[in-house]
Amino acid sequence: MSNIDFISKEKDSVDFRNQSLDLYSCIKTEDDFRVFMENHIFTIWDYMSLLKALENSFRNDSLPWFPSRNAKSLKTLHEVVCQEEFASDGKGEIKSNFEMYLETMEEIGANTSDILNVLSHARSIDIIQEALTLSNNNVESSYYTRFIYNIIKSGKPHLMATVLALSKETSFPSLFAENLKDQSFDLKYPKTAYLFNKFNSEDSVSTSKNLFKLASELIGDDPHKLLEAKRTAKSCMRYRTLYLQGIVGTIHKQKFLHILNNKAS
Repeated sequence: MSNIDFISKEKDSVDFRNQSLDLYSCIKTEDDFRVFMENHIFTIWDYMSLLKALENSFRNDSLPWFPSRNAKSLKTLHEVVCQEEFASDGKGEIKSNFEMYLETMEEIGANTSDILNVLSHARSIDIIQEALTLSNNNVESSYYTRFIYNIIKSGKPHLMATVLALSKETSFPSLFAENLKDQSFDLKYPKTAYLFNKFNSEDSVSTSKNLFKLASELIGDDPHKLLEAKRTAKSCMRYRTLYLQGIVGTIHKQKFLHILNNKAS
């Protein structure tokens, strides 16, 4: 039995699965999809911040050079970083998935001002909470972001890797795009279709497997690390489930406001 079987169990939890289905079922129009992206971009940022924090925890910047004590884990992590931070945009340009996501938001007409305001203000991890007040993002998403940065502040690589493995999204973004196929989504929004299909590609699945592998390596045979990781995994999935509920609520609110505006006009 693997020391990280608990990660798969948490990802397959009934609450999280039900909330994922609720989110999938409520995205029916391009407006719904825009609302999803405006919230989802924050979890992409959270993920990248966590990834870089883990990379920095392994880095040995001293000179002269000395061999790393974490060579095996570093090799696995570098493969992940290459896929997430130095990816192809389909036209030969190398960009992070986050940068490509911003471009797709602009293409589909989603509002990028919230995430850009937070990024322009959040120059230090200590002011993340203050920076989040500049966003109109739902409160549940803010709770999830705060959780991620608390994990970063812990400075514990095995916890960062555990949360990364739980946070890597491989399929549901592209499934949402499937809801809009009858509107010639791919032709109308090629950048968006490319990125969301990329999330469901073999490379993305490989990245997810590498994150599971990394978490397993860092936990090892240490019972204390395993206990910490299990507790963190449960907390992570509670916050992720809450985050999904927040997006569903925001989409329904937007639908209701749209109906009211139509009646008023």
